Amino acid sequence: MAYLGAFGSRKSPGKNKGEREPKTLFQKKPRKSFGPPKNNTITAKGTELEFIKEVVIDSLNTSLHSHQHKNGIDDLRLVDIKCGQMSIKAVIDTGAQISVLREDLIGKGCGEGEGTIQIISAFGEKEIAALKLFNLKIDDGKHGSVPIMCAVSKKLRDFESTKDKDIEFRKETENETRIREARHKEEEQARLKAEVEARLEAENETKAVEERRRMNERVALEEEMRLKKERWLVEEQIRHVQEEHKMRMKEEQKCLPEERCASSLDGCFSNGEKSNTPLNHHVARSVIK
Repeated sequence: MAYLGAFGSRKSPGKNKGEREPKTLFQKKPRKSFGPPKNNTITAKGTELEFIKEVVIDSLNTSLHSHQHKNGIDDLRLVDIKCGQMSIKAVIDTGAQISVLREDLIGKGCGEGEGTIQIISAFGEKEIAALKLFNLKIDDGKHGSVPIMCAVSKKLRDFESTKDKDIEFRKETENETRIREARHKEEEQARLKAEVEARLEAENETKAVEERRRMNERVALEEEMRLKKERWLVEEQIRHVQEEHKMRMKEEQKCLPEERCASSLDGCFSNGEKSNTPLNHHVARSVIK
């Protein structure tokens, strides 16, 4: 059994919407055919390479609606193909798979294709690509150049050529990451240093406030002691003055009777009375006492 892979498709003129014509490439297997062709048999166009080459190219018109679908992807279909006197069985992939080439890789030897095809990338980006024929050589010792139709994309990227750029970009990104990490580390160290300095400054300020409070308390205590001492001195002076006043009052009170006696005696002597009478002696004794 030979496998027939569809690598291109385009809209067939005159067909209904949704129908397409996949391009098929198949390798025939030498086998004689007996009897008339059966149903769904495809007859290839005769070419001069029919009997000297084992690779032929032909077009197949088929409708997508006549095939089974699975998970949105067209199924494979087994068909009989007759090439001259040879008949082969082939598997047609109706999934419209096609080779896509970058535009900068196309040489001048490619031929014009048969229209355009819409291709969709894995990321959902759509592009209308031109179909062109390329003569590809099969290195098997038997076949020469085989015309293959491929889609030419203008948006397909050259990942090999951008490899060095990717490496440079990766290095730049890594350098930026290291620089960012170093800057972040420096900022973190500066922040921690600022926090430590702020904490030390706050502690020093707290100590200074506590020292001022203690100093104020000490000054207030000394002032209170000074006021108490001054108050005690004033009270002592007042008490001393009061005691002196009391003693003076007592002395004055003691001196009053003596002065009365002395004044009475002076009055008696001045009247010329006898001084040797018993009364006078009694008064004198009382005064002496």
